[in-house]
Amino acid sequence: MKPYNFQDRLNRLISLDNIRLLKFAEIFQYCILYIIFVFIITYIIDKTYFDIIKIDLLKEKSLLHFIEILILVIFETFILTLILFYIRKIILLFPSIGTLYNKKFIPHTTIEYTMHIALIYVFFELLPKFKDRFNILITYF
Repeated sequence: MKPYNFQDRLNRLISLDNIRLLKFAEIFQYCILYIIFVFIITYIIDKTYFDIIKIDLLKEKSLLHFIEILILVIFETFILTLILFYIRKIILLFPSIGTLYNKKFIPHTTIEYTMHIALIYVFFELLPKFKDRFNILITYF
């Protein structure tokens, strides 16, 4: 194992070689694709499902109401997780832009960063009614 070398690590951190630039391009590509798919899918979910299935905070808290909301939130979380799973699968159908320019480029090494930010965070931010369900659950604690 090589000993720790600050200069070597610094050079690797700030280098802008072809592979690093292609990784940036891949991140940008997948950000665009994830955002497009997330906007479309969350719009459909928000305008169909969450406009139909509404939960109101009751003036009087009851165990039955809490259990109903909890079961609904668990079910919705499961369904939304499946949707996220398939969005990722759909995005992976698109070839990485880096492989088109350099055959030595290893695709999808940056997709996890993009997925966690662009897909998951934006996905749930665009579903405020889903987040509201958790606020209702919190009032029971």
